[in-house]
Amino acid sequence: MSKRNYKATMVLDPRGNEGGSDEFISQMSDVIRSVEGEVKKVENLGPRDFARNSSSNLSNGVYFQFDIEAEPELPSRLLKKLSLEKNVDRIVVERL
Repeated sequence: MSKRNYKATMVLDPRGNEGGSDEFISQMSDVIRSVEGEVKKVENLGPRDFARNSSSNLSNGVYFQFDIEAEPELPSRLLKKLSLEKNVDRIVVERL
């Protein structure tokens, strides 16, 4: 199969996060590689307030964008894998 380009936007839950942004980027890059994706570019978009609070009463988060090249199965694999991560509050994967 041919590889496709994706953009994954992840929101880090800032509560109780001992590691910094670099550690989060490293962890998420490892997760992406574990589901057979290749990270092309990472951008730290910084902290932002949410328009609506989530069910966990979180009012803001730190946003990151990962440009990824991978097989078409990446979005479902990545969402399944990241559903277990407690420090990731939200994730959106879109095809470019």
